[in-house]
Amino acid sequence: MSNTNTSTIRKTSNTNSFSNKTSTICYQGLVGFLLLLTVLAFISCDSVDPNKPEFKFYSVSGNVLDYVDDGSPYLKEGAPVVLDGDTSISNTEGIYSFNKVIRGKHIISVSMPGYEYFADTIFIYSDTLINIPLYGIKEDYFPIEVNTQKSFEYHSGGYGIFGWSDSGEATWDIYSSFQQGDNIVYNVKETLIYVRTTTLGDTLPPVTVITNFKFIQDEFHIITIQNSTWNGMSFDRYLDPRRGDIIMFGTIPGHSIYLKRNVGIWKLHYEEWLHLSGITYQLIE
Repeated sequence: MSNTNTSTIRKTSNTNSFSNKTSTICYQGLVGFLLLLTVLAFISCDSVDPNKPEFKFYSVSGNVLDYVDDGSPYLKEGAPVVLDGDTSISNTEGIYSFNKVIRGKHIISVSMPGYEYFADTIFIYSDTLINIPLYGIKEDYFPIEVNTQKSFEYHSGGYGIFGWSDSGEATWDIYSSFQQGDNIVYNVKETLIYVRTTTLGDTLPPVTVITNFKFIQDEFHIITIQNSTWNGMSFDRYLDPRRGDIIMFGTIPGHSIYLKRNVGIWKLHYEEWLHLSGITYQLIE
């Protein structure tokens, strides 16, 4: 009898222990679930808090500047400035503006016919002023290609006591090129045949002059002439055509070079002791 009661008591004790454990697990699970709901509710409320910096709206504005090469810029009207899919058209004063830009990283861009594409990554943490430079698509003002020839009508003249005038034809044979570091070097042979006329009316026999040139183009497309007369003269190969068909460079004191679009070197000119002398090359089509 005593053994039976002991066994019953033990069974009852085991049953109560299992029940307590189950209750404890359920309670812990309920507490964990309620805690999770509380955290999610806190995160949710925090994420939509309009007072948080990342959810404030800022303004992005500025001027669109139209550069003709690297000269003084003009204010550009009618430029479509795009910021993350929104578009602002610049007004008559070149001003664009966005008023609802959130904090963080954005892409701003402008795409217009005749202009180089502009795009930039910007980071907005407050009201921001950004000026946008636009550059026209440049053209090759110095068309030079290896294994080609160019023929020019040649004219030259000087004034003074012993004035003279030369007329004839110049042929450039661009016979080779090679890479020299970051530069491309073009070898050019000029064959010049001209007749000289003096201010006294005398006409001299034809003269043939053969000269070797080097045109050196660096990584920025700057051409430098290397020869005995114009050594060191340099100019931009690619230019904004809005500057005109003929552009002058004066990179050596007293000397100038004129580039003519689709022709190349059109005129070489220098001034010395008040005696003017110029050389003109007119491309023969």
